[in-house]
Amino acid sequence: MKDISELDQSARRLRVSWDKANNYYSSFSQLFLEIQAEFKTGVYGSEWTFVSWLGRRAGLSEDQCLKQMKNFANVIAGDSNEKVAEQLRQKELEKKRAKLESEKQKAALAEETLRVKADKQAKLDAVKLAKEREKQSKIDEAAREKKRANDRAYRQRKRQATVPLESVSDIIKELQALQIKENQMRPEWIERTIKTGVLLVKLRKTFPSDIEFSKCLVDNALFYSPHNQAAYIGLGYNPRESRKVLEETDSYSLELIWRKMKQNSTVIPIA
Repeated sequence: MKDISELDQSARRLRVSWDKANNYYSSFSQLFLEIQAEFKTGVYGSEWTFVSWLGRRAGLSEDQCLKQMKNFANVIAGDSNEKVAEQLRQKELEKKRAKLESEKQKAALAEETLRVKADKQAKLDAVKLAKEREKQSKIDEAAREKKRANDRAYRQRKRQATVPLESVSDIIKELQALQIKENQMRPEWIERTIKTGVLLVKLRKTFPSDIEFSKCLVDNALFYSPHNQAAYIGLGYNPRESRKVLEETDSYSLELIWRKMKQNSTVIPIA
């Protein structure tokens, strides 16, 4: 075979020219179609058409351009299509990358929003919990102080007892026996009244609350009206003064006697 290596340079130039022709053709076709599409939208009004503009401004004929584009279309379709396809692939890849980046940003923003919201709620919960604990602490302290005050008052009343405390059962038996006695003379009635009062004072001091004291009376059939019970305890707390008041009056109404004694007495009873 004859050596024609001297044409290698020409072959390379021809290939370069072909690639340039493809590029020129593609650029021309793309620009031609874009401008044609703009005119079809009517953006330039009705006075100018694509054909008139192409002839007057570019010095070209639409038929001439279309014919030439058609002649080259089949020849360079393969190369052109491949380039267009590659461009489309690159654009699609860029879209996917942009979409992925946008989704990442949205996810990061959503995560940051949730974190800020959670931090805010945690702070609100912490403040609420601190207030509830402070409130409960005050309630507990008030309850403890009330119990301490009740304990001090109970110990004080216990120290003020005029006679040693007997057992509860002995006191109850004596009170039950005193309830049975009726139709007594005035002196005996005075003794029974004072003794009942003293015993009720002793019995009351053995209980920490009025509720427990009243329950003990009911459980043992020791029934006194509220006014008489208060009078008995008041008279029993000051037996000496009570005896004097009872001896100076002819009344058998404990309520009236106790009311008069409270008005005149300088000693404050526990009842």
